[in-house]
Amino acid sequence: MTTTLFEQPGPRERRRIRAWTAGGVIPVVAVVALAAIVLNNADLFDPEIWSVLGRADLAAALLRGVLATLQVALFTVVLSLFFGLLLALAQMSSNPMVNVPARIWVQTLRGLPELLLVFFIYLGVPATTGFNISTFWALVIGLVLWESTSMAEVFRGGFHALPRGQSEAAMAVGLRTVKTLRFVLLPQVVRQILPSLVSEMVRVTKASSLGFVIGYTDLLLTGELAIEYLGGEYAAPVFAAVAALYVLLCLILGRLSNILSERLH
Repeated sequence: MTTTLFEQPGPRERRRIRAWTAGGVIPVVAVVALAAIVLNNADLFDPEIWSVLGRADLAAALLRGVLATLQVALFTVVLSLFFGLLLALAQMSSNPMVNVPARIWVQTLRGLPELLLVFFIYLGVPATTGFNISTFWALVIGLVLWESTSMAEVFRGGFHALPRGQSEAAMAVGLRTVKTLRFVLLPQVVRQILPSLVSEMVRVTKASSLGFVIGYTDLLLTGELAIEYLGGEYAAPVFAAVAALYVLLCLILGRLSNILSERLH
């Protein structure tokens, strides 16, 4: 005997489903066909335009942009993990002098746009202190300010998901708080939150494109500069290549996540 959570559609209902499916597919096909006609009239399917992707200088420039993007992402993720863990522990502290400011800090920064934080570090700090900050560090610090609060919530959720008996058992055998955290709790938390951490890494990789607005030569700005050099008619293939590289980076990070999950479990 089979158990289903819904009734199987009858002949009339199946015809209705097919009709609705066809009615939804036809507009989509029409929009795609119209877009293809418009792009063709604009000569965007001209092989000569797309042949620009075979240029060695363009490939080298985009590779430098990829490395610049990965550099920002790597520094941001590492620093965000460190400060996110500290913020999570501060929020879980029983001392109100520690957890209250930490909670206010996290909730305040999470309510601000990342671009605002990047602008504040790049323009606000030099204007008030006279200390100039490079575009790289302005972007990294601005992203870390926001990302560390997100990491803090991820870590806090991971700690709360552990049974209380874990820390109590560690204390019972004589482990102090720091050793309990390092050898008992943290390894288990990392295993639990690994998918969320990788999702944050993917998000940071895409958020690094905010460096475009302050002049950091990441992948997106590299594509824009290449178009200015080559000519506006090459915008479509260049930006298509930039988009493909962003997708490739995210896919690679996702694959690394799967590998790490398999090894840790």
